[in-house]
Amino acid sequence: MSGVDTNLIAGRLAARVGYSKPSVRTQLLDRAGKLADVIFLGRGDPDLDTPKHVVEAAKTALDNGATHYTLPAGRLDLRKAITEKLMQDNQLSYSPEEVVVTVGGQEAVFVVIQSLIEAGDEVLLPNPRFNSYDMGIRYAGGSFVTYNTVHDGNRFGIDLDELRAKVTPRTKLMVLITPDNPTGGVVDPATIKEIAQFAIENDIIVLSDEIYEHFIYGNVPHLSIASLPGMRERTIVTNAFSKAYAMTGWRIGYMAGPSSYISRIGELRHTISICAAAVSQAAALAALKGPQDCILQMKAIYNERRLMMIKAMDKMGLRYVRPDGAFYIWVDVSSTQMSAEQFCSSLLDDAKVLVFPGDMFGDDVKHHLRITLLAPLEQMKTAAERMGNAVASYFVR
Repeated sequence: MSGVDTNLIAGRLAARVGYSKPSVRTQLLDRAGKLADVIFLGRGDPDLDTPKHVVEAAKTALDNGATHYTLPAGRLDLRKAITEKLMQDNQLSYSPEEVVVTVGGQEAVFVVIQSLIEAGDEVLLPNPRFNSYDMGIRYAGGSFVTYNTVHDGNRFGIDLDELRAKVTPRTKLMVLITPDNPTGGVVDPATIKEIAQFAIENDIIVLSDEIYEHFIYGNVPHLSIASLPGMRERTIVTNAFSKAYAMTGWRIGYMAGPSSYISRIGELRHTISICAAAVSQAAALAALKGPQDCILQMKAIYNERRLMMIKAMDKMGLRYVRPDGAFYIWVDVSSTQMSAEQFCSSLLDDAKVLVFPGDMFGDDVKHHLRITLLAPLEQMKTAAERMGNAVASYFVR
């Protein structure tokens, strides 16, 4: 309308919001939506369905009136079930009062960061990483220092000497993610023990993100750092039902930590969301109390896809981080002489396969991309064939 300032509110945005043009992810998704027969290997949303017994429990809960607020920390029976899970799977002893049920694992991470980080504080973050950590730290007024988890192009690991070199008097928190998104790497128990000693020596709190714990394909076991001597009191564990039970849309997760900390964050958490949805809490309880063979079945499906895609990458001549966990492959496309963004854009046009560039995950060299294993095997075989034909042409350009 003539004379109306359509930028009035936008011009008064808080500085912390910042401004950015539509992300590469948004641009690629928009383009893919206009094409036919695209195979989507970008988003980290499991294509498998939530187990039927979980869905049925949610339906029953709705019929029985699960449409109201619960306790802000979550249903007591669910928190008890989470403590039993933590003891059985992770050798972690918590009381229900030391657990908060959250709206997905992402809310748990956000609450941890907002409750601990102030202006001037520094956080040690893995590189590459899921980028919601970055925004949470910025909103809290802190800053982050990254430590590498990918070395020599395709070797996953954490270098303790690098960590020590990056500690400053302002370092307050370290984020540890294993199994890892976006690389699929797994931190071995020996390194976890070294990180624990490092955290104690430097008086650093650890946020241990363990959302992919059930998807490890080799012989390296998952070790929760909070189970080690001296670490329970300086670790906050975050997890969710999203990946293990294919429940991303249910938005249900949790955090666990010392009672002296958990008892102080109630108002912050309440302000954000009051409580997780009652129906999702009922579903989460059914997930924990019901049969666990659904996880093993999902793991077997992902592993079959993983092995197929590894062979495809080898055939294409592309280097990658060996995906020992989660359901991603971190691929180095520098041999094509293309940036990751160029590669993803060309691949969408030439092969109708959507993958995301590593820039979205903090990849400074801009030569990596993340492929997800979250499409039916036959679709993934088709995607690999299309990719192989496209990559062969890129090498000869």
